[in-house]
Amino acid sequence: MNAAAFAPGGGGDPRQDDYDIWLGAPTIKPWIASGRHTQVANYLYLDGHAVPLTWDAAVPDMYPDKVVLTDDGSYP
Repeated sequence: MNAAAFAPGGGGDPRQDDYDIWLGAPTIKPWIASGRHTQVANYLYLDGHAVPLTWDAAVPDMYPDKVVLTDDGSYP
């Protein structure tokens, strides 16, 4: 990872290792370094295995019913 991404001059958009899926896929997508390894990122599953996937292949697995939330599901 390029540490410059964490600096205010680099946009100040730090990556994080967890996120809330109810915020919706468009909200969480910028938090995932999905293009780091030739258009894939490494996704760690709760059972301990990790898989390199594109964003489009990985995002349905983030939702229990495989239906991707496209709007913010937070309470106002």
